[in-house]
Amino acid sequence: ELELRRELASNSPMRVIERGQQRASGSSGVFESAPDADRLDRLQEPANTGNSGRKSEGRL
Repeated sequence: ELELRRELASNSPMRVIERGQQRASGSSGVFESAPDADRLDRLQEPANTGNSGRKSEGRL
């Protein structure tokens, strides 16, 4: 019963919200060690038509 009370106390609505905010703030930035900081921008650019419609087999 004591273990169940501890588990329920650690999952109060406010605590769940706080954990979510901590996770979101911790994952919102791009770290300097990221090899390709502009990877998302490159993936969202329109594909070049010079490849005869084939997808590029290059590394991202």
